Amino acid sequence: MIERLPTRRQWLIASAASGAMLNLSHVAAQTAAAGGDWLAMIEQHHRLIQRSFEELLSRTDAPWDQLDLQLLNLHHVLKAHQIGEEHVIYPAAVRAGLQTAAERLYQQEAEAKVISAQLRLIVLVRDRNAGWTESAQRLQKLVLQHALEEEEQQVYPKLRQQLSPAQNQLLSQLYPLEFSSVVPTRRR
Repeated sequence: MIERLPTRRQWLIASAASGAMLNLSHVAAQTAAAGGDWLAMIEQHHRLIQRSFEELLSRTDAPWDQLDLQLLNLHHVLKAHQIGEEHVIYPAAVRAGLQTAAERLYQQEAEAKVISAQLRLIVLVRDRNAGWTESAQRLQKLVLQHALEEEEQQVYPKLRQQLSPAQNQLLSQLYPLEFSSVVPTRRR
């Protein structure tokens, strides 16, 4: 049986009180104000994702409502990051002749979305025997390998090098707009 989930108001209050709620537009604005280019912003967001996973996995025995909040925060960060990349960076990679790499990155993100949805379902039905920790660790491994190895070490340095300064500047303007367009949501 699925337990009644907290209301949006309860979730917002609990998230704010725990310091868990993320203001992603603030994160994007900080990065842009610091003079970071699009790759610097993405690297900062990768570190935020990494910390979000660490926080989630450090609470594997926490009550379900706390796990639910941590997972929602992780989903929020991942979704904002994915939107920024899928709407700005991957299309730029295709235009720059890195179509095969962009397709591989899209495929990896699709796989991460499937695992993420499975993990969310496990938390919603509150079944600790359903492989919650293993699913979270599998998602963490996939996402971080995708971000830290594929994107940061291989594809994105090539992309930045192939683009003109004006094109890089445009990506630096568009990426944070897409990233910060994602607002947290919660089922009522």
